[in-house]
Amino acid sequence: MLLTDLLHPGILASLAGAGHGARVLLADGHFPASTAVGERARTVHLNLAPGLLDVGTVLDVLLGAFPVESAT
Repeated sequence: MLLTDLLHPGILASLAGAGHGARVLLADGHFPASTAVGERARTVHLNLAPGLLDVGTVLDVLLGAFPVESAT
């Protein structure tokens, strides 16, 4: 049983596969993910249409799901 509001299977799988010290990047659709991330990075798409989710909403859910050591 999950005790969190985070139910997105792609995000849960990515977080489960991440280790200590892993980095999570929250970016909008204009971020060049195909060229600006490492080869082992996983890309998880959330929105079906513009404006349905914002970074603050996603961040609130993520902060309730796992501990964050630092943020930049």
